[in-house]
This record gives sequence, structure tokens and C-alpha cells, in this order.
Amino acid sequence: MVLLKKTIRFAVISVIFYTTSCCCPHPPANQPLPCAVAVREHQLRFDAGLPLQIKDMESLVQFLVAGGDRNVMGEDAVLLGADAHYRPLLQLLAQTENLYVDSLSKSKFSKWFTQKPTFQVVDAREENVPVPGAVFAYPDASFWWIFHQKEGKLIQLIVIKSNPSNN
Repeated sequence: MVLLKKTIRFAVISVIFYTTSCCCPHPPANQPLPCAVAVREHQLRFDAGLPLQIKDMESLVQFLVAGGDRNVMGEDAVLLGADAHYRPLLQLLAQTENLYVDSLSKSKFSKWFTQKPTFQVVDAREENVPVPGAVFAYPDASFWWIFHQKEGKLIQLIVIKSNPSNN
């Protein structure tokens, strides 16, 4: 019964976001992006509080190297070069001075976050819809980087694969 309620809530929230998202920025021709990002209960994801702690950083590196699949973490790399590519980003997210919403649009993050964020993030695990602007996501070629913020300070990170059909 609880799962049914969550599924219905997710469906209703998703429909609302998708039907009101006609003003989404146009993605580049080679990378179509959805206007809303959905976080589902059963989805393979990584959650951590910010600033990132060393143990969370190492777990997240393993998650990224595994291509976002917890079932193959610690085995051969699925996403070659993920450690070298993402570790500098994770080190930035471990430093409190970088954990402000405005920081993500600065040049030190431009290697990873080249597009504007979407503020239409649906988290089916949450009981209530978040305050507008409290949750937003940046896409890259392989993952969605979802940030929760409070009063301009980044407080939580969720990383999911950008291709939901593979979750």
C-alpha cells in the first residue's frame, strides 16, 4: 500500500512538472535532456551530505567508476577515466568555501557543469514537494548531479545515471 501511494504521488508530481515545463532551455542537438529529473525509490544512486567526507568521496568515486551501478562497485571499471575526471570535482565539494549555490556557476566547476541547471527535480522518496529552488540538478555526459540547498548553501548531493533506462 505504501509503495502504491509513493508510485501515485510520483506519477502526479511528474505530470505536473512535465506539463508546466514548456519553458525549458533547449539542449544541444547531440544531447537531448529532459526538462525534469526524477529520483525514484528503487533507483541506483549515491546520496551524501555536503561537504563530502573522505569516506563518502571514496564511495562516490567507486560508484562513478562502476558507471553508477552499485552491483559492480569494486570490480573492473565500467566508466574508464571516471576517477581522474571526477575526483577534482569531489575535492571541490569537500571544501566548505565551494558549497554555495553561486559557486557552481564559477569557472572552477565549468569542466563538469557546462549547462544550466534544471530546477525541476522530482524526488519520489520525499513526502512533500520541495520549496522552489531548493533542489536543482546539473547534467553531464553520464550522470545527473542533484543538489539540495538551504539559504544558498549546498547541503546534500545525489548522483544518478543520466540515462534512466539503465537504472
